[in-house]
Amino acid sequence: MAPFNRRSVVAGFVLVWLVVLAVPPLLLNSARATWLASLEDPAAQESWESFRSDMRAHSGREGPVQRKVPRSTEPPLRVWLRDHFGLAITAWIVLGGTLGGFLGMMVVGAATGPAQWPSPRISPPAGGTPTPGSVSKGGRSLPQDETRGGHHGNEEDESDPQNTEK
Repeated sequence: MAPFNRRSVVAGFVLVWLVVLAVPPLLLNSARATWLASLEDPAAQESWESFRSDMRAHSGREGPVQRKVPRSTEPPLRVWLRDHFGLAITAWIVLGGTLGGFLGMMVVGAATGPAQWPSPRISPPAGGTPTPGSVSKGGRSLPQDETRGGHHGNEEDESDPQNTEK
């Protein structure tokens, strides 16, 4: 199976990534006013007070779970939508954006395969014509093994205390 075109995969992922980052905050922002209006209803406050009184009644009982009475006199959703809405949107964008960025790198890399880098320039040695396995590096020609790390000569092995036999 041939890898996909890198530019089209990157463009597609960036488009999806931006939609995933933008749509939930926009939907939440449009629903925020409606939710706050419904939480202003006296029935919602009465329901919250009923819950708190029920928790207060169960908090003194012995058992495996000790219940604590919520301190807030308002429902938590109302407090969150009113006081912490900006923080929630910022956290969504920062954390979702970071996670999406790293996921995008993995998806693009997996879908397109390794990047095609330019091949090294072959230059002739000091004598004139290039020899197979010589690569230009900084104006001088080096054997291919030296550009990849090469190997030591025996004289280096003898002077290296880690490589000497005892």
